[in-house]
Amino acid sequence: MLPLAMITAAVVGTLWFMAYRYLTLEDIKQLADTLSWYAREHRPSVIAVLLGAQMIGMAFSMPTKALLTIMAGALLGPVTGFFTTFSGVLIGTTGLFFATRNLFRHSARERFGHRAQHLEERLRRRPILAIAGLRLLINLPYGPITIAAALTDLRYRNFILGSFIGDIPVVLLYSLAGERLATLTSASEAISPLAIVILSATGILLIVGALGGRKKKKLS
Repeated sequence: MLPLAMITAAVVGTLWFMAYRYLTLEDIKQLADTLSWYAREHRPSVIAVLLGAQMIGMAFSMPTKALLTIMAGALLGPVTGFFTTFSGVLIGTTGLFFATRNLFRHSARERFGHRAQHLEERLRRRPILAIAGLRLLINLPYGPITIAAALTDLRYRNFILGSFIGDIPVVLLYSLAGERLATLTSASEAISPLAIVILSATGILLIVGALGGRKKKKLS
């Protein structure tokens, strides 16, 4: 298990470095400008590439969600761009969820059992609301939430449903921002401050609601 963990860490670390080094807003602008004609003539190919790239990014917990969604919105339009990258986000995070659960859960629970139990107690009341609320807090890193959930007894269907609900408005806003890609100077400008406040307030309300009420005996 240790060699596998070391190899996995090395691969993820390399991909993280490449993403931070080569995937910037300026790179996205240049790619979108270069591929605009190709996207018009070969739309299915562009959809497949962006879908696959988003899947890989989410599966390896890389910072691709915002930038690839913005580019998809610019190349494919906000509707097609939304469905393309939204699908990639859910499929990729599903891969990360099951990889974490199958490869690292046993060893992680042996080492951090009390912390995992504490997290389970937090999620036990209303897990779907908790995950949805966390997804709406866009400043929180996406991958670690998936990894933490996979280390608990949280059922996959509740995890993916919570992610589905929380990701819809975030991915949609990033996709809509693709229409004004040329005017953006940073990815943080893609979503307006007012929208961020609304998303964050909604997320906090959902998390508070998820933590309230009576405890359930089983994590569902």
